[in-house]
Amino acid sequence: MSNRRTFENLSKWMQELEDNCGKIPTLLVGNKIDLDREVSREEGLDFAMKHGFLFMECSAKTGENVQDMFYKLINTCSGNF
Repeated sequence: MSNRRTFENLSKWMQELEDNCGKIPTLLVGNKIDLDREVSREEGLDFAMKHGFLFMECSAKTGENVQDMFYKLINTCSGNF
């Protein structure tokens, strides 16, 4: 969330993911919410919704939502494997 250029590369990385893995449950994580923002929560959420991804924000530094994002992905994927 603190680097606009990273956000702008998401489409390219998303295509690489799909090319190599096919359609899989995907959780887009907006990290570094403890720093100054260059990308708003709304932008991240809009991107995720347009591509059928889950979305969460977290801070690896403070630990905010880190554990919750893994639980969210696991709960979404339960029964899909």
